[in-house]
Amino acid sequence: MRHTRLSLTENARRLTAKHGMNGFTVEELCEIVGISRRTFFNYFHTKEDAIIGRPSDAISDELAEWFVARGTGDAELGPALMNDLVEVSWRSFDEMLQITGSLTDMHALLEKEPEFMTRLIRENKAQHEMVRALIAKREGLEPEDPRVQLALMSLMPIVLTAAGHYFATVGSGAEPVSMRGVLEETLAQVRRLFRDPDAPIGGASPNP
Repeated sequence: MRHTRLSLTENARRLTAKHGMNGFTVEELCEIVGISRRTFFNYFHTKEDAIIGRPSDAISDELAEWFVARGTGDAELGPALMNDLVEVSWRSFDEMLQITGSLTDMHALLEKEPEFMTRLIRENKAQHEMVRALIAKREGLEPEDPRVQLALMSLMPIVLTAAGHYFATVGSGAEPVSMRGVLEETLAQVRRLFRDPDAPIGGASPNP
């Protein structure tokens, strides 16, 4: 069922970005996905719901279990945490590409239908809460722990930067880039920014 939901959402987003929400019908969407109109309503109540999607579909149960099992649960952020968060990101991205064949740049969708911004913000918040819960479970911490929030907020700009590069490359017609490679290189760049973790906060004091 998850695969069909993902396919419905991605194709609904692609059609919306191209034609606007009123530029296609549920029947046309169902024909692309290969299901009946009646079956569509087993997944979503409305076309708008299909465009927004279900936040819990972003990470498969198997991938979530792998991520949690990699932790130590000793109430500390493990050294492999960011590597594993990045791996969850690119594996989820690749899985959705395999299921749907393409991914829609959400900026293009919002240019056509800016009123979706509020609902998409809610969806992103729900996804963040899901990832926060996974980090907390893996590391043996409470979801409200500041360290969990720090890990989550460290991941977000890495994913956004990598996604921006990916969609810019796709939009230019150039050879498609590997999301794995882009994410891992972005993480490496961030680490280079903080390669001296023992440097004093605020920089060196001026000479008297």
